[in-house]
Amino acid sequence: MPPASSLLDKIRRYWVLLFVAVSLPLAILYLDDLFRQASGSIQLDGSWLLVAAVVQFAVWVSLALGWRETVACCASIRISQRDAFAHLGLFTLGKYLPGKVWGALARGTRLGQAGSTVGGAAQATLVEQVLVFHSAAALCALLGAWVLEGAWRLPLMAVALLLLFAGLPVGRAGVSAARKILALLRPQLTTVQSPALPAVAYMRLFAIYALAWFLHGLVLVSIAAAFLGHQPDMRLVASMVFANSAAMLIGFAAVFAPAGIGVRDATLATLLSVSMPLADAALLAIVARMFSVCADLVAGTLAILPATSARPKDQAVDR
Repeated sequence: MPPASSLLDKIRRYWVLLFVAVSLPLAILYLDDLFRQASGSIQLDGSWLLVAAVVQFAVWVSLALGWRETVACCASIRISQRDAFAHLGLFTLGKYLPGKVWGALARGTRLGQAGSTVGGAAQATLVEQVLVFHSAAALCALLGAWVLEGAWRLPLMAVALLLLFAGLPVGRAGVSAARKILALLRPQLTTVQSPALPAVAYMRLFAIYALAWFLHGLVLVSIAAAFLGHQPDMRLVASMVFANSAAMLIGFAAVFAPAGIGVRDATLATLLSVSMPLADAALLAIVARMFSVCADLVAGTLAILPATSARPKDQAVDR
C-alpha cells in the first residue's frame, strides 16, 4: 500500500482529471435521457446549427474575457485567456454535481495555483456572480418591458432603468450581501472585502456579461431555426433572449437542481409559450438543453488545458 503522502501528491497532481472524470459521465447520462425524449420529433437545418455553434463559441469568449478581467480587478493577478477558458471548463462541469459549488471550488483551486490568495479567489467569484445576476436581470427587465404587455410593462421598465443607471450601487450592494452570506457559511473567509471597483471598471465588466447573456439568447434563436424551423424576427429574438435569460437566472437560483435541470427547462417552456405554441415551446426547451449539455461537454474538455504562469496585475501584459 502506497504511503498516504504519496497518494495525496497524486491527487494534487491529477485532481483536474479526476474532477472531469466524475462530472462528464453525469452530463453524458443526462444528454442520453434528453435524446430519448426528443427522438423522432425534431428536424435539422445544418446552416442554422452551424450559426448556433459559432454564437456559442462567442459566448465562451465573452465569459472567459469577463472572468479574466474580473480576476485582474479582484485578485490582482493577470491570467491568460487560455487559463480563463480552462477555468470556464471547470466551472461548467461543476454545474452537474449537486450543490453547484464544486465548479467554483475547482476553479478557485486552479486560481490559487496561479498565485491568487484564497480571499482574492473568493472575492473574484463573488463579484463575478453579482455581475452575472445584475446583467441578466437588467437584460430581462429591458426586454420583458418590450415583450410582455399590460401591467408588467411600466414596472419592468422602471426596474431596467434602475439596474442600468444605478449599476454601481446595485452591484456593490450585491457584493456586500454575498460577502455576508459567505461569512456565515465560511467564517474563515470573513477577511474577504467588497472591492472598491471604479465605476468605469464595474460597468465595463457589466457590459461584457450582458453581451454574453444576449449572445446566449441568440444561441436559442438559432436552435429554434435549426430544429423547429422558426425564422427569427425582431420580436421573436427579443422574446427568446428574454425567456432564455429569465430561465437561466431561475435555474441558477435553484441550488438543489444540478445545472438547473428541470427548473430551468420548465421555466423556459412556459415563457416561450407566450410567442409560440406550447408544444413547440416544450420541444424547444428539450432540444436547447441537449445543445447546452453538448456545449458543456466541449467546454469541459477545456478544463484539462495546462496552466500558464500568471503575473501580478501591475506587471501584466494583455495577450
